[in-house]
Amino acid sequence: MSPVFFSVIIPLHNKAPYIAAAVTSVLRQTWQELELIIVDDASTDNSLEICKQFTDKRISIYQRNLPGPGGYAARNYGMQKAQGKWIAFLDADDQWMPDHLQKMVALAQAHPDAYFLGCGWMIAADNTEYPDPYSQCSRRDKNSCISLAAYLRLVIRECRPVHTSVACVRKDSPTCNNLFPANTGAKRGGDLYAWIKILSVHKWMAWSPHVGAKYQASIPGQVIKSAPSTTELMSRGKFRELTKGCSLFERIMVAKYMNHRLITGWLGNEKRGKNNYCLPVHLYWWAEPVYCLLTTAVSIAPARRTVQKRKLLKYLSGLFHGRCQ
Repeated sequence: MSPVFFSVIIPLHNKAPYIAAAVTSVLRQTWQELELIIVDDASTDNSLEICKQFTDKRISIYQRNLPGPGGYAARNYGMQKAQGKWIAFLDADDQWMPDHLQKMVALAQAHPDAYFLGCGWMIAADNTEYPDPYSQCSRRDKNSCISLAAYLRLVIRECRPVHTSVACVRKDSPTCNNLFPANTGAKRGGDLYAWIKILSVHKWMAWSPHVGAKYQASIPGQVIKSAPSTTELMSRGKFRELTKGCSLFERIMVAKYMNHRLITGWLGNEKRGKNNYCLPVHLYWWAEPVYCLLTTAVSIAPARRTVQKRKLLKYLSGLFHGRCQ
């Protein structure tokens, strides 16, 4: 196959009701210079058979024998097979808007030094649709650049400016060899880790205000709803890996981000009745000692007060980190 501009990667595991719509949204893009790589992660339904019904020669289908949590291994495998200058991701239960790749080409051309691209997306949940939090709070109508520190600050404020189904990374980035944390045992949060990994190397991303995808937030059986949060991706070893070559300020921001992930993950486990971890042991106290002390005090309150804990932790986060306007 001759080189293409975009290699589109869809990891697939038991998404029979949705995969046809996802594939169709790729093939109907106004920008047609692409290849589509579908990596079946040991599906047990008829997802694979549905994909094989598409006859477009730009589609390549690969199979893995064992499913990997979060599709991380499948994405890494797809990236190894990719021939395009840029790699774009789409989850098997999401859909792209028809002009998404066209707008991403324009963004890449406007920022030729960028290695990471993002844009807005729509969230579909409970028969309603609404824009992602960053698009709502920023209200930007032009392309912009977001630094590593600014990205981390936004994530802590629950205004993340990128979602997996609108993320694009340049194939020649050194992070693309193993972008997603497939061998850590983590079942959630691997995409968030990947974006910080690429930003920690290249320091900034380009963002477009267009709506690129529709994220289905109400799909039964989604990993994000059932899998427990763990501490693997917020460990000291991962912190050192992510902050190699970072400034002191960037290291502090990464530590604050990890605190945010640890606290929200811990609270989510408690809400879902999952086995939990000892929160104070894993927090990065040196980055924000007062915040860590107060959140620890909240965490040791009686378990029956989960709702009150959630409200207090949200209040403390807003008090120390601010909120998107």
